[in-house]
Amino acid sequence: MMNCTRAFMFVTLVVAWPTMVVCAPAPVADAPKTSTNSPFPWRIAEVWLEPDGKELFTHGGSILTWDAMLDTKPDSPLGRYIAQLRLWGFNGIAFYCDPEANPKAMRNFCHYLKKNGIGMFIRREWHEVETGKSWPVRQGDARPRSSPKLSPYNEQVRAYWEQRIEKDYQMIPELAGYRMNATEFYFVNGAPWMGEGPECNTKTGRECARDAIRLVANLLAKHGGRLFWETCQDDPVGQRHEFHYFRDMTGEIPNNSLVVIKGFYWDFHPRWPRHPLYDVIAKDASGRSPYATSIQQPGEYCGVHDFPWCLVEDFSAAFCDAHATGQQGMWVMAQPHPDGWDHPLNLVNWYAIQRLLRDPLADPATMKVEWARETFGGKAAPTVVTVLDRVTEAARGLYEFDALWTGNHSQFPTLDYLDSHLCGPYRQTPRMKGMMGLVLPLDMYSPARAAEIRANPQTRMVFNQYPITPALKAEAMAQKDAAVRSMEEALSLWRSLPGTIKEEQYRKILAGLEGNLADTIIFRHMMDVYMDWKLGVLTEAKIDAALEACRELKGIVVPAPLDPHPKKTTIVEPASLKSFAEQLRKDLKEPWVEDYWRKNPIGVGVLEPIEYPNEKDKH
Repeated sequence: MMNCTRAFMFVTLVVAWPTMVVCAPAPVADAPKTSTNSPFPWRIAEVWLEPDGKELFTHGGSILTWDAMLDTKPDSPLGRYIAQLRLWGFNGIAFYCDPEANPKAMRNFCHYLKKNGIGMFIRREWHEVETGKSWPVRQGDARPRSSPKLSPYNEQVRAYWEQRIEKDYQMIPELAGYRMNATEFYFVNGAPWMGEGPECNTKTGRECARDAIRLVANLLAKHGGRLFWETCQDDPVGQRHEFHYFRDMTGEIPNNSLVVIKGFYWDFHPRWPRHPLYDVIAKDASGRSPYATSIQQPGEYCGVHDFPWCLVEDFSAAFCDAHATGQQGMWVMAQPHPDGWDHPLNLVNWYAIQRLLRDPLADPATMKVEWARETFGGKAAPTVVTVLDRVTEAARGLYEFDALWTGNHSQFPTLDYLDSHLCGPYRQTPRMKGMMGLVLPLDMYSPARAAEIRANPQTRMVFNQYPITPALKAEAMAQKDAAVRSMEEALSLWRSLPGTIKEEQYRKILAGLEGNLADTIIFRHMMDVYMDWKLGVLTEAKIDAALEACRELKGIVVPAPLDPHPKKTTIVEPASLKSFAEQLRKDLKEPWVEDYWRKNPIGVGVLEPIEYPNEKDKH
């Protein structure tokens, strides 16, 4: 049986392997030919929607329904979105579902997409051999395990994927391929390096990952299909595994396969360092590498559709890095809002994405000005660009403290969620009494690069730990106060624009900015009482004063700060200032939080539940 020590065995062993072809397959069809002149042959939008199901992190509603897929009308919300993706320059789309739930809809929608120059990619997971399905996602507990059905050298595994792929192409003949994942941390929980068997036991974890990619890619190649293998482990220790298991893939995997990595360390957190794999990607003689970079718009940590956040500079850096390392694809996680696809100010991000798909070296400042001119006119453009900068600074101060997140996936956090994510325990980060910061691992970087990241003041709380003192509170509050000031400046600037832009545009954005100012004030009061609690000086009178100060406020993120029972936002259970305050009040009277961490040593947000309608009926 495989044991967990083999996960980091990096000795190359050569053994005979007669059961499957490991060489690159014969050339397969290139990406669909489009008018987009892009250095990235593949440009995929992964829409975080499930047909007739949940939309992740947005409460805007879903444009993806089985009926719309059965008969996709160009003027329907779904038809218009496909046209928009096409206009932006995408040539592939992926989404969440069990294709066998409605084969006819999948087949018809795939045909519609292909007519529009877009390929459909369906989700399949490596552990499906064990469960018989990939969706809904199976969640695990991150404990090391092994299984013969996770081995890429197992004949039963090979036979399963042969039959699965044949069946999928019978069901959806025009299918473009698979988006696949395999992890051992929390989500999905079934990776090739967890395989059990004679061949697995002589291989390194990287070889197992490589050979699983070869297996699926070669089988897809028979149908002209492509494989996008996502690396995401969704854990800081998993980041180490991504670095080890998926490095050195250039020249090692078939030409119809790409390894998808996130642009940032671990997840989609702005300002966090870029993924460590960037530092070791080698290019072939043609200057290419079999990788694709994944970014997210709008971000689940960046306000989604409720709080504007200009990510043009972040995206520019990601595209430049992907281009410099010869990557062959860009993968964009998308959460479309039916009303204009995104927050009106966030459309600058989509403008940048479509420009960067064509020119990854495009200048961020120029793109922002061009978008503002095209959208609001030349007279208003300079002011609009300044507003973008101010709301972005406000968003950082609202949702972060030195890049540690102070929101719950863009919603207001509960006390236990906030405390876990600021002070631990959180996944692999232990809790230290009187300390704040996560001290996430950096050993997958070179020592010099790790030291540089650790010294970066923008992300210092992520990779360091500091005593909780009045001085630390002052630093946290300075960022929250700055968020309020930035939002006040943005609102004042926007109020100077009447008559220079369309009245409907002006009023719609004004209302949102007014609500966002309220959000920054509410989050500021949250941090104030939280830090007093951490310092042991919080009083009930201070709690009452904070609640009273926010009584008349109506935010966008926090529409009712004094609501004792805020409603769930898709998969996120948000708090309000009132419910947060009552958790604090309870701890003042009868301490419960530290005892909670003794009972929950891996923290909050580790297994955020993804619920679906009639979930029990699906099993």
